[in-house]
Amino acid sequence: MEPGGDPQDLVAVLCAGERPVVLVGRDHVVGGQGRPLLDEVPEADEVGDDGTGHCATSPLPARSTGRGSPESIPVSVGPGAPPGRTGSGDPTDPLRAAAAGAPDHEAVAHGAKGATYGWLDAVADGFAATLLGLDVRPGDRVALLLPDSIKLVSCVFGAVRAGAVAVPIDLGLDPPARDAVVAATAPTLTVVGDGATAPPGVAPGRVLAVTALKAAFAAPPPAAFPAVGPDDPAVALAAPGPGPGPDGRPALITLTRGALAHAGRPVPGRTALRSAIARPDGLALLVGVLRGRGTLVLPAGPG
Repeated sequence: MEPGGDPQDLVAVLCAGERPVVLVGRDHVVGGQGRPLLDEVPEADEVGDDGTGHCATSPLPARSTGRGSPESIPVSVGPGAPPGRTGSGDPTDPLRAAAAGAPDHEAVAHGAKGATYGWLDAVADGFAATLLGLDVRPGDRVALLLPDSIKLVSCVFGAVRAGAVAVPIDLGLDPPARDAVVAATAPTLTVVGDGATAPPGVAPGRVLAVTALKAAFAAPPPAAFPAVGPDDPAVALAAPGPGPGPDGRPALITLTRGALAHAGRPVPGRTALRSAIARPDGLALLVGVLRGRGTLVLPAGPG
């Protein structure tokens, strides 16, 4: 891809079946630590914006000059869920599937803390019930200003189960960049956790403080989950750098539920998180660990 194209830098590292797919923009692909992802997955297909706001496998068709990129690009790769719409038994939910197969296995380790698949599954249901009780509706965006933690993992999947779009926000960004992502998200609700504050001058929607999460996680599961399908949006991540609009607002890359379910090659065993869950490679690793019934080891920090 030519330098200077639409500013959709790396988007996500996903998996179509067992074959990785690297979604990129411009002329480079980098991981969370700045290492070329194509060196790590040399057999990957290269995918980018095809000029319609969707994705195409390399080689890409010529793009139209002077066209701005959309603020949100739907990404749906890999095998989706079976036809039909599902609720609490959603087959596109990798946490639900892992909890059914290995409920007592440790899913996430964070310092002295640990969470089993069964526990994460239950608290994600509780968080989903809390969001539904706060009138969060399918398709609403829920911004997660949380450090990489067991809480963040629980909130991501709880928001998705509520039919909302989970938007984890990298707390490693400098405050102006972080605030810009919240503004681009236009969330219905924002969870503000350890080491974060609601951005000044930005409408965060309803604010849920981290102190409210204990009760939210303990809530009973919803009587009914919203009807969802593999083509519904699940998670949105901020694309690196300023967006294409005149205000430079970051673009959001939206993964469908079908894409999220296959967003990482299965990873068994214990694996350390080297990026942020709010970044494409970090999210892909999280899902890969869930698919492999492994354990994700988070770096030391709050949460």
